[in-house]
Amino acid sequence: MKKRIELLEGERIIIDEPIHWKNYLSSLLTMALGVFLILVRLDNKDASILNWIMHRRVLTPGQMRYVVTAEIVMLGLLIAGAFVRTVDISYIHYYVTNKRIIATSGVINRQFSEMLLNKCEMIYLNQNAYERMYSCGDILCVTAGSSLFLDDVKDAVAFKQRLMQLLSEREVSR
Repeated sequence: MKKRIELLEGERIIIDEPIHWKNYLSSLLTMALGVFLILVRLDNKDASILNWIMHRRVLTPGQMRYVVTAEIVMLGLLIAGAFVRTVDISYIHYYVTNKRIIATSGVINRQFSEMLLNKCEMIYLNQNAYERMYSCGDILCVTAGSSLFLDDVKDAVAFKQRLMQLLSEREVSR
């Protein structure tokens, strides 16, 4: 995979982590549900979701044509939104080099957040029960004047340990 960051002279990537795979679940399930509902909708043109909810025929056949079209358009927009979210998630990436901690995101509007490794003073790891099941979590790197938040880091405990090891090695080399 092509690296999405520019490295400084003498800099090398030590940790290269994408966002955790669990973030794709909601988008993929939404797309699957949308496709399923469109297929059901196309197969059953004489029924409306509104008629189904009300358990009786509420709409006339003339109105049904507009409702069916509106339902298919809404489901298409649902699928398109989930697809865009999936693509957007795939561009969230975390790097740790021998000099910096870098968080990148965005497809068209790229965002880079970075922190010098030697300025990092504290590292916080936050995991709820759900994140512990999936071995991911949120990491907050803090300096005297700013912070860098890394959301849903894959294998967050190991990531934090490697980061702490890098920080301790830099302290010893000073």
